[in-house]
Amino acid sequence: MNFLTRFNIKHAHLGLLWGLVLMQMLNWSLPYKLFLYVNIVLVVTYAIQRANVSSFKLPNQLWLLLIVPIGFVFLHFCVGHIEFIKQVRIILVATGMSLSMWILAKKDGEYVQKHLVNLSVLLLTAYAGVQCLAYFVAHLQYGTTKNPHYLAQYCALGIPLAIFCYGKVSSKLKLLVGAILIALGYFLLLTSSRPAWIALILSALLTMLFVRGKNIKLYVGVLIMLPLILYTFNVKNFGSRFTELAQHITTEERVAIWQDDWKMQNNSNAKQWIIGHGLGSFFEDFKLYSTNHERAVKKLSIDFNSPHNHLLEILYTSGIFGLALVFLLYYLLYHQLIKLITNPVKTYRNVSILLFVLLTINTLFTAITVPFFRSYTLNIIALITGAILFIHELKSKK
Repeated sequence: MNFLTRFNIKHAHLGLLWGLVLMQMLNWSLPYKLFLYVNIVLVVTYAIQRANVSSFKLPNQLWLLLIVPIGFVFLHFCVGHIEFIKQVRIILVATGMSLSMWILAKKDGEYVQKHLVNLSVLLLTAYAGVQCLAYFVAHLQYGTTKNPHYLAQYCALGIPLAIFCYGKVSSKLKLLVGAILIALGYFLLLTSSRPAWIALILSALLTMLFVRGKNIKLYVGVLIMLPLILYTFNVKNFGSRFTELAQHITTEERVAIWQDDWKMQNNSNAKQWIIGHGLGSFFEDFKLYSTNHERAVKKLSIDFNSPHNHLLEILYTSGIFGLALVFLLYYLLYHQLIKLITNPVKTYRNVSILLFVLLTINTLFTAITVPFFRSYTLNIIALITGAILFIHELKSKK
């Protein structure tokens, strides 16, 4: 990775964004927040500088990007909560991440494009290496995270990224990337996270739409045989976890939460159905309806902070208008990615397929696991949005 020797102060913003992503993956809160706010300062500084240039014009894709976060914040304020709460901050800083990638394309696009694979390998090496140290040396149950789902999320996202890199790197680096794949797969199995495996399998099935040539047989074979082997031999409880889900799906905890949430939703008035109850309203309101609340108080455990269902969560917090905004967001992202994948000029086809896979994994995984208005959900969406803006900016320069 001798490209690091050519990394200098000109690439400081890129290094900051790279570190920001790694810190979130490792769940290291303090440096993550530091990098996050420095990034916001850089984005705002750039915006102020460019605002003084009369010829400066924002691309249409950027205007579309800004509609969604502004819309959610506007709905929150319309409810009467004129306050800068955690969820508003998360929305704004995620938007800042997308904007920073567009800025990188304008200032440092060629360097990023040239060294994208090396930067990705470095990111995965750092992540897998630290998690191995945390688990095997420090004996932390879920690496640097306290919640197994957070470890599962980034392992699930890291696997397709590692596969992408494996096809691009030199023969020397293939051994390293192969070792990373083994480590990520091991940690994913360790978490016993069914949402992560479901997200991986379904995203792989959707990706079959874009696989061409001789690779299709190998792709289908691996897709069928790998889960079958894991299930048959019950590797790290893979088989028993899915058998348990099939046997108890109607009494699964998430189903009970959804039923309680729907009772709460039905007590909303017409205005609340349209624009919601406000961001951050779910946690306290749900205590009155949750069948788990009394048990949580007795056991000194934690109440649910979301319904583990993005559609129900957004409907309650931001109403029907909020649901319309999130459908618009996903429509725009998938529409842009499919256009790039099916473009006769195949320059960005492979990276666009990767972005399609990452977006699908993140969407399916977080939709039933992590609140929508959390950095674990929105930052991945922001990075993928930023990558699309990055590609459009590079294309506009040609």
